[in-house]
Amino acid sequence: IGQAMDGFLMQQTDFPFDIWVHDDASPDGTQQILREYARAHPDKIHLVLQSENQFSRGIKPLTQHLFPRLTSKYLAFCEGDDYWIDPGKLQRQAMALQADATLSLCVHDVQMRYEDGVPVKEQFYQKPKTGDFEFEFMDQLRQPFFSTATLMTRRELVLAQPKNFKSTAVGDLQLFFHLLSRGNGFYLDQAMTVKRRNPGGITLD
Repeated sequence: IGQAMDGFLMQQTDFPFDIWVHDDASPDGTQQILREYARAHPDKIHLVLQSENQFSRGIKPLTQHLFPRLTSKYLAFCEGDDYWIDPGKLQRQAMALQADATLSLCVHDVQMRYEDGVPVKEQFYQKPKTGDFEFEFMDQLRQPFFSTATLMTRRELVLAQPKNFKSTAVGDLQLFFHLLSRGNGFYLDQAMTVKRRNPGGITLD
């Protein structure tokens, strides 16, 4: 989690941004680390910490506890085991979305990090095109090719998700398809995030 927080804090932008972190009652000391970061950066970091795991109670914690608090034009996502490695990530993605109001999201390439004996795949994501490119709903449906930790989208699209969505094994794909039903995406051919693969993950092979 420290690597993830450092990746957020190193971002260099010409616009202000806030860091919102939700922790769903992690039992491994994560919340203590988060509090230390929040004390060091009280104007930048905002914590939403649970004392009881919400997901196990059938509650969607981000939808119910985090998203309603957000006010920014754009949202960038990163799960706690992944981390950003390029200080220009947010700036490049915001510029891409600002340049084309019809785009629903912007994503980018990743570096894969395999841990704890997880089998290495020569090519984890298979992109439909090379270089920077615009893509549509069917490109992602045919072969999912980007990671949650690379996603930047428009806040109003996230908040517009249908309330009757049922939970799925990979809820991120559900979000991706919702966003791409509202407009095309744009892919930046730069690896600005590290995606971990470990035995605790649920990413489908």
